[in-house]
Amino acid sequence: MKEVTVEIIKKDMAKVFELATQAGVLEACIRATTEAKTLSPVAQINGGRLRNSIMYKMQDKKGGFNDSGGEKASKEITPEPQKLEGYVGSNLEYAVYQEFGTRKMRPQPFLRPAILFVQKGNVQDVIKRIKEETERGILKAGQKRETFR
Repeated sequence: MKEVTVEIIKKDMAKVFELATQAGVLEACIRATTEAKTLSPVAQINGGRLRNSIMYKMQDKKGGFNDSGGEKASKEITPEPQKLEGYVGSNLEYAVYQEFGTRKMRPQPFLRPAILFVQKGNVQDVIKRIKEETERGILKAGQKRETFR
């Protein structure tokens, strides 16, 4: 009969869960950044600055900034994430107007749909919601668009 040995390794399970959570947050940030870049509007001439400004940032990692073709962005996102937090976004002054629209311009959402896609994974639902948001048209007095229905 063959002898079998069993080795018990004591691991700090809290640290294992922390590392797994950190890896999950990083993956979600990278996926949301990639999707947002795909969805961001890019001008035909001298375009790409908005797309290049979209990035992710965690306490000890960041990426996505100026990694696409076109005009380079000048400012990275500024929030300082806490442990196990991640941010995805743009620090361009006009990004919010592209995302939500203005009283003179229809919205061209890119960040909220990207996050929704990472959460749900259903591209048809995201496309439907982008179309609905765009069809809502320009902002009217008192109208809010915080949520992405």
